[in-house]
Amino acid sequence: MNTILELLPLIIFIIAYKLKGIYIATALLMLATLAQSIVLYVKNKHLNTMQWLTLGLVLIFGTATLVFHDEKFIKIKPTVLYWLFAIALEVSWRYYKKNLAERLFRGILEKNQIYITKQEIWTKTHHFSAAFFWALGLINLVLAYNYSLDTWVNFKTFGFPVLTMIGLGALMSWLFKHKK
Repeated sequence: MNTILELLPLIIFIIAYKLKGIYIATALLMLATLAQSIVLYVKNKHLNTMQWLTLGLVLIFGTATLVFHDEKFIKIKPTVLYWLFAIALEVSWRYYKKNLAERLFRGILEKNQIYITKQEIWTKTHHFSAAFFWALGLINLVLAYNYSLDTWVNFKTFGFPVLTMIGLGALMSWLFKHKK
């Protein structure tokens, strides 16, 4: 049920885009993301930082897309989101000496009784994660400004999830090699 709820705005967006175009799809994406956030909030009594950030960016860039009747705004939203993740990783690392990638992945791994004790592995995990988000944002910009809207929508819908799964799979595979 959670997976369907998480994917629902994207599913609605792609169907609406194919049937009615980018502006109707954007409006429905905004409504679906807002509805999703309300359901998650009622269910969990809170939204996590990523959920708040996603909701805010969808509403801000979606509104700009509709008000200015310009698809460029919704097309740069993924880049802003990816680069905000990269910036959060870098700021936390450089200024607060916190490794957010380690915090995320250590918890996941330790729930499965997989332990990594070498700090150099967590440092490389941080660098990979930050570079991955910078790269995803750059790929989105290249697609948004150099390819058709159809190509961008298709890649956003199918390509980015595949790239994310490949990146996550590669990282987890690498981490498993270094387990204690």
